[in-house]
Amino acid sequence: MALIRVDTHCHTTFSQDSALDPETLVARYARMGFAAVCITDHNTLEGALAVREMAPFQVIVGEEIDSSEGELIGLFLQEVVPAGMLASETAKAIHEQGGLVVAPHPFDRFRRRRIDGATLQSIAVYLDAVEVFNSRTLLWSDNERTVSWAREKGLVMTGGSDAHSAGELGAAYVDMPAFSGASEFLSSLRQGMIVGRRSSPLTRLRLRRRKGPPASPVLKVEPPPVGARPVYRDDSNHNRSAGPALP
Repeated sequence: MALIRVDTHCHTTFSQDSALDPETLVARYARMGFAAVCITDHNTLEGALAVREMAPFQVIVGEEIDSSEGELIGLFLQEVVPAGMLASETAKAIHEQGGLVVAPHPFDRFRRRRIDGATLQSIAVYLDAVEVFNSRTLLWSDNERTVSWAREKGLVMTGGSDAHSAGELGAAYVDMPAFSGASEFLSSLRQGMIVGRRSSPLTRLRLRRRKGPPASPVLKVEPPPVGARPVYRDDSNHNRSAGPALP
């Protein structure tokens, strides 16, 4: 079965904390052979729509939404989901327009806007997927805890670069079957493999200094039952300028 390469979490300069302009993102990911990218700027769809206009690959319109209880990602959106609602209300608003609800980096202890454990438990019924590998998560134990929680809940697992700069592009992605639409995307994720490495924390420091507000081994996870969940591949020796290669 042929697989395509998909980054499920990526930002552009339409996010205030990102230095990655749409043109650079499109050029880099086209050269690296990506077939699809989820653009998930903070509280706006403008970046995703801009990338979709110029990209030769499939663009999933998304948004990383600041609910009053922490961040949630909506994918396959038709319109902006307003910030500031309860997490459950945010999830319902995503589903009402046919979108998918993803919990990004839920156990990353250094994220100020992550959803706390109690809220995460209460909204688990609304989640379509959980981001178990984020290249910007500093501690392996936080990713490992997310994997365990997602398996306990029987949720689809995903991973992404969370790129905010050109140097972070391609740090994490999912090898998965081709898809068309939200339902097939979710089904393909179940058959996928997450590939990635952590980004350097120095990148985030440089961005903070510029904006005003890594190559290390990938998390190892024992393969689950066939077709049930994505697994990880070590991409720590990848030459970033050349782009990741499919197996």
